[in-house]
Amino acid sequence: MSNDENYSSIEAILNSKGAYSNFHENRRKIIEIINDLDNSQVFNKEYLINMLYANTITILESYLSDTFIQTVLSNDVYIRNFVETFHDYKKETLKMTDIYINYESLSVKVTKSMMDVIYHNIDKVKGMYNDTLAVSFPRI
Repeated sequence: MSNDENYSSIEAILNSKGAYSNFHENRRKIIEIINDLDNSQVFNKEYLINMLYANTITILESYLSDTFIQTVLSNDVYIRNFVETFHDYKKETLKMTDIYINYESLSVKVTKSMMDVIYHNIDKVKGMYNDTLAVSFPRI
C-alpha cells in the first residue's frame, strides 16, 4: 500500500462517525438476504450462504478495526497503553539519541501498526482491546 493509499485509509477511519451503525446496517442487509433466500428457489443457495457468512466475518473485522483505531488515536492514554503493551513492540530497542525522532513519528508508527494487524486473529484483537482499552470480550 502506498503512502497516499495509507493516508487515505487513515483519514477515512478517523473521519468515519458510524462504525457501529455501518456494522448494524450491513448485518441487517445480510439477515434480509438470508430471509429472502429462504423464500426463493435460488440454485446455489449453499454457496450464497457461505458467501454471506464470510461477509459477516468481514464486517465484524472492519468494525473491530475501525473502532479500535479511532478510539486509540483519540486519546493519548490509549496511545501510551498501546505502545506499552503491543507485543510487536516488546522486542524493539531504542537508543537515547533516537528518543525524539521516534517520539515525533510515534502516531504514524502506532497507526501503521494498528492498520497492519489482521483483525481476523481474534485472540490478538482481544488482547489489544483488553490491554489498550481495558475492554474484555465475553467468553463464548
